[in-house]
Amino acid sequence: MTDQPRVHLWTADDGLTPAVSSSEDDWSVGTPAVFDSWIVDDGAAVAWTAHRGRFSEGVRALFPDADAAQVCAFLDEVATSVPAHGAWWPRIEAHRPDPTTTAGPPHLVLRLRPAPEAGGDVVLWSGDDALAAELGTPQLPRHKGPDQPLYSRQRQLAEHHGATDFVLVDPEGHILETDHSALVWWRGETLCLPARGLPRLPSVTQEQLVALVEAAGVAVHQESAVAAELDGLEIWALNAARGIRPVTTWHGAGAPKVAPAGTAVHRWHEAWRESRADLSGR
Repeated sequence: MTDQPRVHLWTADDGLTPAVSSSEDDWSVGTPAVFDSWIVDDGAAVAWTAHRGRFSEGVRALFPDADAAQVCAFLDEVATSVPAHGAWWPRIEAHRPDPTTTAGPPHLVLRLRPAPEAGGDVVLWSGDDALAAELGTPQLPRHKGPDQPLYSRQRQLAEHHGATDFVLVDPEGHILETDHSALVWWRGETLCLPARGLPRLPSVTQEQLVALVEAAGVAVHQESAVAAELDGLEIWALNAARGIRPVTTWHGAGAPKVAPAGTAVHRWHEAWRESRADLSGR
């Protein structure tokens, strides 16, 4: 893995080329306006089409001057550029040429990274109303990237309190997601998830899990629930980097007691992982 260039920049003329990280005008440095990431394991990925679709939608929304054909060409080349062997965690990025304006097409970047360790327990933390007012709320929660500085600050606070994830809620206290994961919970044999109309990121991993469980005949229910209504329930955290993981503990303001995870979480994580398909048709 170490002989692979870490960052590739894309242009219509040259396609993807390795970045010169020492360059003073390297525009891949800094927080991208839009990004997406997923795991590639020996050339195969879960729901790559959905990830590229979410990225494309974010670029359309935040870059009025973006050329859709060029974004598509970039994504096509990404699919053939991730190594066919090994475990990778690529990230596709759209950067603003000028951070002070939305004008102009995006600068497009592929960032190749080794995959993180899969699995692991999740500990949630909730801030109080005063902290929520201090931090502010996401401005564009349905797109991945614009609010990343806020999410990074939230994660730092969660880690300071011994947790892995910061729980986001709407003004009425309805559970939305965490700073980097979707949340679902079980009411008996029914898989529950936050209502689609709530202001949260469309989770590719959640949608894939829903498709898998529905195909197996499991009931799925959307609801607007506050933390207290999850007391005593089994809760899972989902993201593309680590898959489907159990929430073991929830700390902080109004935190519910979390039920111990059963064996189903491991079974559905493996089903999710086994749903991967070849990334490029190689």
